[in-house]
Amino acid sequence: MPLVFIQGRLAFFAHVPKCGGTAVENYLHARFGRLAFLDRAFNKIPDAERWTKTSPQHLEAAAFDRIIPQSWVTHRFAVIRHPQDRIVSVFRFQRDVERSIDEGLSFSDWLAAQETLMTGDRHRLDNHARPATDLVPADCRIFRLEDGLGDLVGWLDQIEGASRAPREVGRANDYGKVMGFLGREPRPAPDVTAEDQATIARIYAADFTRFGYTPYPATSTASPKACKDDSE
Repeated sequence: MPLVFIQGRLAFFAHVPKCGGTAVENYLHARFGRLAFLDRAFNKIPDAERWTKTSPQHLEAAAFDRIIPQSWVTHRFAVIRHPQDRIVSVFRFQRDVERSIDEGLSFSDWLAAQETLMTGDRHRLDNHARPATDLVPADCRIFRLEDGLGDLVGWLDQIEGASRAPREVGRANDYGKVMGFLGREPRPAPDVTAEDQATIARIYAADFTRFGYTPYPATSTASPKACKDDSE
């Protein structure tokens, strides 16, 4: 979970994977300088040489609180998104970018497997599929990716006491651009069945409750903004 100094006070960004977190980190670095507790080369380190099960930026809130005294941190914030859009984004990146999913494996079968696998390994996939509530402390200021990140920039203006450039959060890890860079054709989002939606509602029940999201109508593949915001 990245840390950055703003006006001499420590701010904590709870980076929930697939919610625009890399773009927010880029913005924070451009505006305030170097971030701590961030290691983008973590996944290149062999498993046997890693110091922890997840990258520091994807650390769950309970572990962070054991390591960093809460009194050190003045500001806490997070960006979240609808659980269905988020898990579909995880699947697309694993299938099409990372190619860690067998070509013939459907979203339905993959999702069902995640529900089982996460029971035994909560940190799998570098916490990408983990419920957001596990990564977001109770006292965080919450911003929704669906609403855009203009309010986040305004909030940072308030805590800094200044309005400085850059004035908007750019894009990062955009699915279409990443696929283009890799020389691959973008693939459509997977179909999400009513059974899948029931599974999503089960896995992310705490997220729906805490963050005020409503499950999509049965057989709705994703929100209108899902493809536009399919980013890290």
